[in-house]
Amino acid sequence: MTTDSKGGFLRATFRALRAVLIVAGLLIVTLVIAASVFVREAITRLEIDPKALAAALTDMEIAAIRGGEPQQKLEAIEVLEGLAAADATPFVPALTDATKDDDPRVRRAAIKALGRVAPDAIDEGNGK
Repeated sequence: MTTDSKGGFLRATFRALRAVLIVAGLLIVTLVIAASVFVREAITRLEIDPKALAAALTDMEIAAIRGGEPQQKLEAIEVLEGLAAADATPFVPALTDATKDDDPRVRRAAIKALGRVAPDAIDEGNGK
């Protein structure tokens, strides 16, 4: 092989390798997107018994409502809002505290959740 033919061979090999890597990268991206869509659909189709969910909630969720970042608080409040009133009773103090949060979105979500799971707590907080 001459020097020119070696260089041409190497260039062709690198082009082919680059094309393979691009296709592999596109496949990986496609798989990741498909997996995320699948997981999201699976989560939305889960049917969880509210009592089982209430039992699974721990001090970490209450701590998230009381001291987490605003987005964490909103997510935890959203979970609690889905509970039946009897199942949410242990979380009423944390929700009540969240009505005094600095973030207006957290306050609004906490009031909405309390209105759903413990409307009496809102009346008590208003001095009624």
